[in-house]
Amino acid sequence: MVTYNRAFQHQDWIDGQDIVQATGEKGFNVEFHHLEAELDKIGGAIAQLNAGLGAFQPVGAAGAVAYGNSNVGIGATFSAATPPAYRLEVNLGPNTSTTEQVRFGNAVCSSGVGIFTAYAVFSHQNHNSNSNCALRQSPDGEVNINAPTGQPISIRQNGTNVRLAISAGGNVIVGGGGESELGGSTAVLQVSGDACKTGGGSWSVCSDARLKENVRELEAGLAELRRCGRCVSATMAGPALQQARRVSECSARKSKRSFPR
Repeated sequence: MVTYNRAFQHQDWIDGQDIVQATGEKGFNVEFHHLEAELDKIGGAIAQLNAGLGAFQPVGAAGAVAYGNSNVGIGATFSAATPPAYRLEVNLGPNTSTTEQVRFGNAVCSSGVGIFTAYAVFSHQNHNSNSNCALRQSPDGEVNINAPTGQPISIRQNGTNVRLAISAGGNVIVGGGGESELGGSTAVLQVSGDACKTGGGSWSVCSDARLKENVRELEAGLAELRRCGRCVSATMAGPALQQARRVSECSARKSKRSFPR
């Protein structure tokens, strides 16, 4: 804190009594020397102000805080050629320490780090990292909603009513069931309440082809098929096919070739 208390006190001259002269207790020399001392004291106070507020400099001057056109910039990258463009602009590098973060209470804004350096990141001050942040957006507009491992995510109404959640275990819960699995279920998708779809009717299932692996053309010929024993016929339907396909499954008897199912 800078303080200044005036020490100079002028002694009034009295007409007809005081003889104005250079020397003497009330002479000009003494008075003006007192004024010099007072001005030196004022200069010292100004020097303290400059030392304490030296960061605030016009654009182009030295200092970490710049101002111009009613905008304020924090950082060493501003100049007369590149003044701050926002009312408050803070240039941040990769989020490697608190010096690359801006905090408002418990809320922290920063860039990401590593592959997320160009991203905008928002988080609680205790969780400001790539893996623990709350929100992250890429330069292209992609948005990531995130929580640390073992913590739930929820979309709410009125502050407490959970409408959509991802449990601590990673399962999706729809409805008013809260952030915990319904009845201890381990299902990936859980609905608290009824569910409906356009047009009603039954729900579609995944195409059988999507559930199989290592699908390839049948290499066996007619002779191999004739050596099959029991054949089983089944009808299967997939949402993409919109029609039934008949498939046959044969149990191989004594054959030198194996038939994948």
